[in-house]
Amino acid sequence: MWLTALTPDTAAELDGFTLLRADRSKESGKRKGGGLAVFVNDRWCNPGHITVKEQHCCKDIELLAVSMRPYYLPREFTHALAVVVQPAVTRTVKKWSEEAEEALKDCFNTTLWDVFSDAHGEDIDSLTHCLTDYIKLLCGEHRTHQDCNTELLQQQALDYP
Repeated sequence: MWLTALTPDTAAELDGFTLLRADRSKESGKRKGGGLAVFVNDRWCNPGHITVKEQHCCKDIELLAVSMRPYYLPREFTHALAVVVQPAVTRTVKKWSEEAEEALKDCFNTTLWDVFSDAHGEDIDSLTHCLTDYIKLLCGEHRTHQDCNTELLQQQALDYP
């Protein structure tokens, strides 16, 4: 469940637990997912002894820091602190060069796709691995996955003009 200001507490509550939320804000610039939550067991800590110490949401990080004074805590400690952090996720997208894209298009026009699907039947994962290996073979990488028949790949590559 994604937590936003529009999500009521009742949608995320658990019986016997105190819910503390740090909803994702629009200022974070993030569109998918969102929010942090901490559930504290009421049998472990009185809800009146739970305090949100820090809450932060930006494009780089989401953070929720909660201070608790549980029913039992060794004398040396004044409270327990829970910090929940969600760092930003960075994704790298690679794009084919125009030459590679043209070579693949040519390859796809001359490939007998039925040979692959007949060899793997209904096993979509095995077929996917094999097709990936076929493309890598045509691009000069000669590794093959265990699900793929090397002879099948080489025959298809030989048929490639």
